[in-house]
Amino acid sequence: MGKSDIFKTIENYFDIKYKSIGELKLREDIGEFFLSNDERYKKYYAFEIAALEVHMNHRKLQKYDLRFSKYNYYLDYISLNTNDNKAIVVLDENHDVYFKSSSNIKSQMSNLRHKIYLEKFKDKWYIIKDIYKDYYKNIIMNYNKYTSLEEAKEILLKQNYNNYLQSQNARSVSFRDETALAQNKVGNEKLYNYNRIAAVNYARMWALKLNPKWGNYESKGYGGDCTNFTSQCIYAGGIPFDFYGTSEFVKWYWYSNNKRVAPWTGAKQFNYYVQYNKGYGLKAHFADLADMMPGDIVQLGGNYPQTYHSMIVSDYVYNSNGYVEDYLICQHSTSVGGRLKDYPLSSKPPVQKVYISIDGYYK
Repeated sequence: MGKSDIFKTIENYFDIKYKSIGELKLREDIGEFFLSNDERYKKYYAFEIAALEVHMNHRKLQKYDLRFSKYNYYLDYISLNTNDNKAIVVLDENHDVYFKSSSNIKSQMSNLRHKIYLEKFKDKWYIIKDIYKDYYKNIIMNYNKYTSLEEAKEILLKQNYNNYLQSQNARSVSFRDETALAQNKVGNEKLYNYNRIAAVNYARMWALKLNPKWGNYESKGYGGDCTNFTSQCIYAGGIPFDFYGTSEFVKWYWYSNNKRVAPWTGAKQFNYYVQYNKGYGLKAHFADLADMMPGDIVQLGGNYPQTYHSMIVSDYVYNSNGYVEDYLICQHSTSVGGRLKDYPLSSKPPVQKVYISIDGYYK
């Protein structure tokens, strides 16, 4: 049994996993691909299943139907190492997904890196563990350091439900115009328009790949490329480099990796820049979800210094009555974290979100 048998095990596992997520119902036969009864490895299977259950529970609670109407996934194999009855496979997961509530919109993911450990038992390959960047699995493993796996799962399921209750009370009507009018002026300076169409066009063009004109912060040693990407997007929308702040935290520019400032590439530093920049450059304010428009920025984790991720809004998702039901986002991440194009914002983990409404810029 050679390479083809190892790859077949992995692909059969991904088939069942995608069917589970697509139906938001865990398939019982997913356990067939793991040595789930082996005392050495059963904890890895338990983490995987618990993370899937919490992930699917979160999606079930959204207004937007996050089941798949159709999908295709693609595995790019990076390496295979075997040693007798053990194997390690490194691959990148990519997919095109159409969600039930918007079957005309293709949502895409690329470059989610997996490191899969396998073992052959009775002439059949089984998965021992699958290591990849996943919010739910990481947080379950962290909780499990202090409590049982079942208790950790219950904590997260309760957090999902509390997040759902909060979303039911969220404002659904935008006050954006009134807010913008109240905040748009700095003295008598002219506020210049932000080109949202150009920003979104850039986001969609480069969401699944890297623009070689700019630095690559997906690589190891950096926190990720998310804010470098969103900075490029709003720069494409006309927001100018800002050299005039009183400190490096209230400037915003990039010429090279050695000639840049942290707010261009860092999520929490960009959040700080939004809060404290005065005069020249970006003019933006914190808003609510209902105020978001294509070209605006959504961040995860809360305001500075908790902020850890940035995304750009690329479009609205409307329900059958013509009301906005969800938003699509584009993002970069780390080299192992996956890039997203036109992905539902509601599919993101239930963590605190910051909504940045871009008004324009001063010069």
